[in-house]
Amino acid sequence: MVEISFEIGGRKINPNQIGNAIEKAVLQQVTEKKRKGKGTIRGSNLLCSQL
Repeated sequence: MVEISFEIGGRKINPNQIGNAIEKAVLQQVTEKKRKGKGTIRGSNLLCSQL
């Protein structure tokens, strides 16, 4: 018998809930990147406004 399992972020995912898990992982990555990007943008705006 063949066993297929899915993992996202190191966690095993139930095949019936894979859509929800993918959506959650994508939203989490977007949120993290947006937070990191905002800090960079604010920093460069401050530098530009001081010039």
